[in-house]
Amino acid sequence: MEAMATLTCNFRVLWFGSLITDLGNAMTLPFIVLYIQTLGDYSTTQLNFLGAAAFAVTYACKALVAPLWGRLADQKGRKLMCLRASGMMTLTILGVGLAPNVIVLLILRAAQGAFSGYINNANALISITVPAEQRGQWLSKLVTGSISGTLMGPLLGSLLANTVGYRGAFVATSSLMALVFVMTWWGVQEKVTAVSRATLPPLRPILHQLGGRFICALLTSLLVVQATTNAITPLLSLLVGQLVPPSNGADDYLDDGDCGGCAGTCHDSNGWSCWAHSGSAGRWPLLSYFFDFSDC
Repeated sequence: MEAMATLTCNFRVLWFGSLITDLGNAMTLPFIVLYIQTLGDYSTTQLNFLGAAAFAVTYACKALVAPLWGRLADQKGRKLMCLRASGMMTLTILGVGLAPNVIVLLILRAAQGAFSGYINNANALISITVPAEQRGQWLSKLVTGSISGTLMGPLLGSLLANTVGYRGAFVATSSLMALVFVMTWWGVQEKVTAVSRATLPPLRPILHQLGGRFICALLTSLLVVQATTNAITPLLSLLVGQLVPPSNGADDYLDDGDCGGCAGTCHDSNGWSCWAHSGSAGRWPLLSYFFDFSDC
């Protein structure tokens, strides 16, 4: 009973933490390019590049340091990694909101990516503490937190930007991440057992069992989907600003408050459509007409 009570408490805190983490990541999507525009006098070409750089540098740094954080998590535990991620996200998002120029903003975005990883470690912590026969059930419930945050983030971010301004939206997001840090510190319990590299199963036999064709198809499809989905993310706010006429008759349409709201709605429509069709899409065996994985 005590173990189940601990597991339930951990799950509730980590679910909320996953919700706020992806909420915080998604909240800045509709207006970060518009925020960059307020930091200097930039042309449309420069805004396109800086907006893309603000997104790309975060994910590039995240990919580079992820193996290092994974190895440290095996030695020091997943709770510490969740605290590291939420704590640094609190500081970096606050720093972005107070950034005096775009160079500082890019450096802080890079630091945010380098120290990220709350959701991954939350999934790992739940995975190793629940019974094996219930693991899928608990993890499927946990992922609803991050999905909900992704869906609500753009609309909430655009609402905050129109209400308290761009900098105020970053400060509000940072405050939410600080709450996640405190809740994780006090609410999550973990018995850390260091994992040595010698006890881990070798990776090569697992990859051989999956098959090269399957791995190549999987990685290629993930690359194409993510690239095509995220390619327009930094540019969408600028495009919406060109399509939505200013309501106050001003010449600078990007300063109109309606632009952030419309951009948030456009960002959110992709997530809501995926959620609405997720149940039926799995019943359409389209890939079987083009690929044969029977030999994998």
